[in-house]
Amino acid sequence: MPTSIIAAVAGAVIGAWAEVTIGTILFAGLVRGVVGAVVSGVVGGVLRGDTDDDRGTPTITQQGRMLTVRQAAAPWQVIYGERRVGGVFTFIEVSSDNQTLHLVITLAGHECNAIGNIYFDDEVVSLDGSGNATGRYAGYVHIEKSLGNEGDVQPFATLQAASAGKWTLNHKQRGRTKLYVRLTANPDLFPSGTPNITAVVQGRKMYDPRSTLTAYSANVALCANDYLTNATFGLGATYATEIDETTLIAAANLCDEDVSLAAGGTEDRYRCGGAFDLTVQPREVLGRLLAAMAGHAVNVGGKWYLFGGAYEAPTITLDEGDLAGPIRVQSLVGRRENANGVKGKFTDPNSSWQVTDFPALGSSTYMAEDGGERVWKDIDLSAFVTSGTQAQRLAKIELLSLRQGLSFVAPFKLTAYQVQTGRTFAMNNTKFGWSGKAFRADSGRFTVNADGTLGFEIAGREIASTIWDWNSSEEQTVDAAPNSNLPDPFTTLPPGAPEVTESLYVTRDGGGTKAKASATWAASTDPYSDRYQLEYKLVTDPEYTVRPTIRATADEVLDIAPGFYDWRVKAISAIGVSSAYSYSQKEIFGLSARPADVSGLTLQAAGGIAVLAWTLHPDLDVREGGHIQFRHSEATSGAVWSEAFTIGDAAPGNAGQWILPLKAGTYLAKAVDSSGLTSVNAASISTKQASIHAFSTLNTVQEDSTFSGTHSSTIAIDSVLKLLGSGMFDAIPDLDAVASLDAYGGVAASGTYTFATGVDRGSVERVRVTSQIDGIIVNLNDKIDSRTGSIDDWLNFDGTDGAEADAYVEMRETDDNPSGSPTWSAWNRLDASEHECRGLQFRARLSTTDPAYNVHIDTLRVRVDQRT
Repeated sequence: MPTSIIAAVAGAVIGAWAEVTIGTILFAGLVRGVVGAVVSGVVGGVLRGDTDDDRGTPTITQQGRMLTVRQAAAPWQVIYGERRVGGVFTFIEVSSDNQTLHLVITLAGHECNAIGNIYFDDEVVSLDGSGNATGRYAGYVHIEKSLGNEGDVQPFATLQAASAGKWTLNHKQRGRTKLYVRLTANPDLFPSGTPNITAVVQGRKMYDPRSTLTAYSANVALCANDYLTNATFGLGATYATEIDETTLIAAANLCDEDVSLAAGGTEDRYRCGGAFDLTVQPREVLGRLLAAMAGHAVNVGGKWYLFGGAYEAPTITLDEGDLAGPIRVQSLVGRRENANGVKGKFTDPNSSWQVTDFPALGSSTYMAEDGGERVWKDIDLSAFVTSGTQAQRLAKIELLSLRQGLSFVAPFKLTAYQVQTGRTFAMNNTKFGWSGKAFRADSGRFTVNADGTLGFEIAGREIASTIWDWNSSEEQTVDAAPNSNLPDPFTTLPPGAPEVTESLYVTRDGGGTKAKASATWAASTDPYSDRYQLEYKLVTDPEYTVRPTIRATADEVLDIAPGFYDWRVKAISAIGVSSAYSYSQKEIFGLSARPADVSGLTLQAAGGIAVLAWTLHPDLDVREGGHIQFRHSEATSGAVWSEAFTIGDAAPGNAGQWILPLKAGTYLAKAVDSSGLTSVNAASISTKQASIHAFSTLNTVQEDSTFSGTHSSTIAIDSVLKLLGSGMFDAIPDLDAVASLDAYGGVAASGTYTFATGVDRGSVERVRVTSQIDGIIVNLNDKIDSRTGSIDDWLNFDGTDGAEADAYVEMRETDDNPSGSPTWSAWNRLDASEHECRGLQFRARLSTTDPAYNVHIDTLRVRVDQRT
């Protein structure tokens, strides 16, 4: 309080001989009337749990000190000692591409000593020397710090250059502690938007009368003095005339005393670390500062006296001769004010600066005195105490002070005026058995005694030197074994690597058969894992395709193209924090995969037909849009696909049984999928063309080995019938460079060879006609001289198995004389069938779907049989 106000009030009161309060100490639970409009006042150490004496008015513990807020008109924040604090957004700008956020956060309304760790929510952001984040925020966070001591120099030149003129050279916030934070958009790092940004700050620099320097300090007495003398946010007392320097220096020295710790080393007896804003009442701020040193402040005659928590031996003794009336003694403390144990809270830097319980202090002796019932006193030291051992020392002082229950009020002569409120004095009184008993003056005031003389009334409370005793053996470890060890919410453990399989499916929109990839993975062991996100790409692609997030541990990719893929999956927590990716690779064949081989092939011969049966094919693209293709070889053993020719029609891919003409030899079957790809190996089964009816051979038409019939795009060379080359001889530019003249330019897609002779039975007869064709399908480009691999690795010598060419016999018939002017039927495929006719003509049809493949036929015959 300014001196002029105190002097004016004092003059008015004393001049009127009214009842005047000289001093009042306010103890635990009483924080009213700090100085008010009285001659003098006292603020006692506020050691209490309930801080809502002034409901509706802000208190230090009610503030969200670790919240950074956006507020149009925010009060300045003051920081004493070291404390983690939030601030106020005083500048917000988003870049034009909506990818970068520029923030200025003002932490304190004054210059500070240092800014330490920066927190995003409860995670420390590591920074390099240039303010760029390292670790998981690298590339997305940049932070600059300003202590407010730059003067006219622009503290954030980087922001000035990046803000498109919004933060100008004139924006300096001189004398204010602040941060510039630049965030680059990243949904994994900032899933909920801008994090709560806080900082550990070493606060105000203050005057120390011992050195006459102004420097940073966490000394509680110096902080209390700074608050008393600061004209901007404190009480504005003039240091030279309104602060008692002697008691201030004594209190500061007390705060700096070394106290031994149980774990070794020492700490200052009383240190403070806290913050408040200017909406908090002065009595709240000063009271809680004094609570951090178990001290009190007294204003007498317009001068402030600061006392730390320590025993002061009495220097003044009063006795019966100083009394002006009877003593009123109270020997017990009321139940509401008494306790036999103390517990409470402080702010723990080792727990991310969260408010934490310190170990409770209880006395079994005091509990026995209270009838065996434990009575706790809750105290809240979280405003300015950041040491668990300091909190325990303060709790002991509070408990022992509570148990000093003897107090008195008595009128004295003016000789007692020398007793200063808040200080100790001794009392001698024979009636009560007091001999040099120490008391502390809780209050003192002028009164008019019964005889009309001016007197002085003192309220005193007993005090003992043992209240402030402390030994490191009394120290308890703060939360040495926490009840819960919660995982870091900003680190999410990854799931297992994705295991990918492929399969086919039929679309519902008529799109046919398509491929899908099914990925599964082991769940993340993180208790906060909430969902997963699968991503994939071809190994040659730069970017991943991102699937929607799901809570299951499996996902499907439909209609996926063949290729070699990178796969990765991550877990995402409930608050949107992503884990690291787990990776795998998998090749997808899809519709490009060759179908499985036909299995379980059987044959039953019945009446000139072959009934073939097999296991339903497992591949969907064979059953949907594919087919089963058959070939026949004259060989009854050792038959291969490339030496066999088609017989009958192909069966649908979803069939498991098919009827073909019955011929002696080997039937072979391959699956063909909807993309035209064939299975690798052919299933085969042999038969002798057995029949319950007896047949005798009437005619055999043999064209091999001269093949003297009519050729159309076919040719017979070296007793082999084959398709003619499609190139022209005259068009060959370099004859020496041609590997095969017959295949120059590839081979013809198809050709026919009409037999030189037919059959004339002389009359219409019922006969069975069976074609016999044998040969091989060759890859014209697969020459021994052109092979470079080891011969041990060759699959065959004759050409690639799985030939792309075919040949079969066609027949037409007539009932007329074939030598006259007969009427012929259409050409029809001949495998083995029965006919009723007179004349028969035959031809072979050769074809290829690949000009690199040709048909080489060395046996071409037709046999005509008749039932006997």
